[in-house]
Amino acid sequence: MNVPDRSASLISEDDIRTRVVAIWLFEHGFTAESISVEFSFELRLGRNIYRVGENKPVKSSVFRPRADVLVRSCDGRNLLIVEVKAPDEILDNDAKEQGISYARLLRNGGIAPFVVLTNGHNTKIYDSISGEFVSDAQVPTNHPHVQNGFRVSVDDIELRAEALETFVSISSENLLKFCRTQVDYRMRLLRSDDPFSGKKYIPTLYIEREEVKEQLNQRLDKEKRQVVVLFGAPQVGKTNFVCHAVEEKLEQGILCLFYPAIGMQGSLLEEIGEDFGWIVRDTSAPYQIVNKLTRILRRTGQRLIIFIDGWNEASQALAQAIDNSSARLSCDEIQIVISLTNIAARRLLLDKVGNPSYIAESASMSSASVPLLEISPEKIDTHSSVIEIKKYSPEEIKRAYDIYSEVYAVQISDLHRQVNDPFLLRIGMELSKGKYLPETLDEPLLLGESISLKASRAVDLEEERVVSLLSELAGAMLMDDTPVSQVIARKKWVIPTTAELPKGLFEAALIAKVYSDKNIPCFDFYYGRERDFVIAAWVRKWFQQSLDEFKTFLSLLADSTCQSVEVDALIWFLKQPQNYTYLESTVQCFQLQKDPSVKRAILLSVRSNPNCFTNNQPHWIKDIIEQAAKDSSMLVRVEAAKLVAEFAKDEDWLASILGGEEDLQDLVASLLEVDEEYSLSPGNAGQIILDSLRTLHWDASSDEDSYITDLLSHLMRHHSSTVRVGASKALGYIAPKVFLQSLINEVGLYQLSNEAAQEYIDGLYLALDTLDEIYHGSMCPGYLDNLLDSPEEHISDYEAMRNICMPVINFYRKEKCGKSLLEFLNSIAPDQ
Repeated sequence: MNVPDRSASLISEDDIRTRVVAIWLFEHGFTAESISVEFSFELRLGRNIYRVGENKPVKSSVFRPRADVLVRSCDGRNLLIVEVKAPDEILDNDAKEQGISYARLLRNGGIAPFVVLTNGHNTKIYDSISGEFVSDAQVPTNHPHVQNGFRVSVDDIELRAEALETFVSISSENLLKFCRTQVDYRMRLLRSDDPFSGKKYIPTLYIEREEVKEQLNQRLDKEKRQVVVLFGAPQVGKTNFVCHAVEEKLEQGILCLFYPAIGMQGSLLEEIGEDFGWIVRDTSAPYQIVNKLTRILRRTGQRLIIFIDGWNEASQALAQAIDNSSARLSCDEIQIVISLTNIAARRLLLDKVGNPSYIAESASMSSASVPLLEISPEKIDTHSSVIEIKKYSPEEIKRAYDIYSEVYAVQISDLHRQVNDPFLLRIGMELSKGKYLPETLDEPLLLGESISLKASRAVDLEEERVVSLLSELAGAMLMDDTPVSQVIARKKWVIPTTAELPKGLFEAALIAKVYSDKNIPCFDFYYGRERDFVIAAWVRKWFQQSLDEFKTFLSLLADSTCQSVEVDALIWFLKQPQNYTYLESTVQCFQLQKDPSVKRAILLSVRSNPNCFTNNQPHWIKDIIEQAAKDSSMLVRVEAAKLVAEFAKDEDWLASILGGEEDLQDLVASLLEVDEEYSLSPGNAGQIILDSLRTLHWDASSDEDSYITDLLSHLMRHHSSTVRVGASKALGYIAPKVFLQSLINEVGLYQLSNEAAQEYIDGLYLALDTLDEIYHGSMCPGYLDNLLDSPEEHISDYEAMRNICMPVINFYRKEKCGKSLLEFLNSIAPDQ
């Protein structure tokens, strides 16, 4: 039986119920009054809910060219899914598959046993379980589903999984709908529209990061990078940027999935499988999940961007699993954007033996360049797929102050000292609601007040109880590091296993539920900086200690194992401007520290505490640098070099650090030994040493020669091979002409053995790179452009270069470096 042509007399909701659906169901005991027709209904897409149609039933007689309709019985059973098409639409296989998917994915009332397709002229009825055609007229009274009271008895989970895969494969529109529901579900831990919620991402407070956004789009859209790494210091806005980027790309119709590492329990592939409802239990599960996902993308002709936020918040085992899953997902249709804090770079991007992980390699990072993320981000190769998110730029600061002050109704006086710290500015504005912003944002004070404000909002908890719970949790972290298992936390909190945990801690964004390496449910602080505050102020009580008491603590710390959370808290405490005297006291205990991470924490604090730059660089900093430069840890030496570079502009103070000739030689030799572990070359951690020495050279002389180049020439004959190689690299990088002259005159090139000659090849290559930059330029014209306008000067310069290059070229004529030097010499030769 065909449905009468209603293309002229338009179909309303009442039409469908009384003149269409009732015809099919009349013989089965249903009347028009005993069924409901719903233009809006909910589907369960994996772990997410998606609403089909409008939220309100439409009472008008306006024709719907196509509509999805759910027919229910008065007792809540799902009876039919009806797809009403336009009169000229064909009832094709896609329509059938979508209807069956709807029938199987209904959130409430069970699977609808039948699917009806109609365009007003033709009708097709399908069994939603088998997918078989049933009739073009009516539902047979003897059909098994009818005999069972319009109920189905099947494996509901398997059918739903199959239906979801079909649903998202039918069209890119359906797949985009799924992505939006997945992002909504996964982002709920981080996102809120309430500016007082304490959540990390508040859309109304978002400050656009134009430069970072442009770099990300460049990597994803133009360069087609499969992996992009976003990194930065804690609480500079990485999560905000990632969440906003995901929402923006979904608005543009770009498929995205979102995974905050803090909420992940399994590997990335396992979490994807969970979201799609794919139940795969054998060892081929990873392969099957990848295969299903790529099949969907290829069928819809779409690409997918998977965003992973806060990789550093995952346990080590989970972090490794995320890296492995990313490797398995490597294909043209999938791109991965992953964020992490800079201090976790080596833990995440290098394996146990120091080799780069899949994510590191895909982002064009070597084992030598990974430490740069942590110690000197500005040195990272611009061709790598790595993007730094920094504190606010001047333009971003202005926008942040404008937006935050409007949202929080805060007034700002002319005496206020602006900050570029997103986290600090936000809590300062929130606490100043309806008032003037303080002239100076005192971070420890504001953090304490912010936690108190959150505690006051925590449901069913007194503020004192919140302080006690957070202190107990932080104390447990000092013993076993982060995160803390829920079992241990319950014992600390004296909460029985059968009792409910205080919800207020989680709703107020104070504590988050995470998982350990062994997939054990754990707790961690929602914000790392709040954890630092609780440890420093409430547990260790450093703010209340005298200098002698603090020095006693540091002495005890030297003989104990220091957890990473304590190192983080120590850095946070020492870099506060008001704690300058505590930082100064560390010089007496610096050499006693056995843990290099504690020494680096002290050096980082010196560079981060603003008062170290306003007290005329006191003598105690010199003492710390001298101790650090001779430390057995290469990374400690690198930090020492960075400190030297920081203070290089103060010539008198720098002279006091460098001391006499012998002290200077020992200091530089110690720094050059970094080459043994961190190569002294651009794009690696050792570049910090090179740039520090170059800074000293430039500040000492405007010519090629300086006391630094003299020293490096001398160190090219050092008894240590590592120092000789390092000195040649540094000299080639800093002053290439002096380096070439040293090979000829000072070292006695023609008397070198082949083995000794090899030690200077790396230096020669660095000299070539610097010469090429000088003569040919890169971002701006080079020196050669000036010489072309003065033929006589050009000839004179070329002859001078030929005199110092040819002996080296002749000696290394069989080596590639000799040929490269000859090519360079020819490239600057005059036409004559």
